[in-house]
Amino acid sequence: MVRGKIESFTTKSKAVSHTSRTSQASQISGELHSNPPVNFVDNLVSNSPDKFGENPANDLVNNSPEATKIENIETIAVLETQIDDLSPQAISYACDRLLQVGALDVFTQGITMKKSRLGTLLTVIAPVAKIAECEQVLFQETSTLGIRRSMQTRSILHREIQPVTTEHGLVRVKVAWQQSGQILNVQPEYEDCAAIARSTNLPLREIQATTLKHWSDQEP
Repeated sequence: MVRGKIESFTTKSKAVSHTSRTSQASQISGELHSNPPVNFVDNLVSNSPDKFGENPANDLVNNSPEATKIENIETIAVLETQIDDLSPQAISYACDRLLQVGALDVFTQGITMKKSRLGTLLTVIAPVAKIAECEQVLFQETSTLGIRRSMQTRSILHREIQPVTTEHGLVRVKVAWQQSGQILNVQPEYEDCAAIARSTNLPLREIQATTLKHWSDQEP
């Protein structure tokens, strides 16, 4: 039901100008408000395999006639270094600093290094323009003597942050869509929902579900 409704939006949106990302998202939000699909919010929250298959986003993409027009392509830098003589606290601090200077993502993996030493593989995904800043943090905050650098391309969806007012407060919602205007992902910002859950003593999942319901009901 949801997939059929969203695919109908794809057909309608082909005649719409793509000069404004906001107008694209707003138009589709209006469609959802005037005629919301059954269990729309439940499916977004639970990603039910019974409705969508194992991967809801992929299922939508694979069945879309616009599947080859989903993304923009951008070049990113992948920085890696292996560390076996640094405390977990120092690694955590380095990860925080990397995000502060502009890294897109930072993650670690446990590895076994030479002489069977347990170590950590620290990986940084960053915009090309932020390579120098990220490498400076790695050299300054870790014990590494060298950083591997590679360039990769990635496909990205159009996205924007939409503020949604709920009975518990304001929550930012990240909305992502492909070039045709078809919405593929709607996610409330975790930090906003977590702050409300702590202050109200309500379950985090309840705050997220309530936010999605307000987003689907809001006026364009």
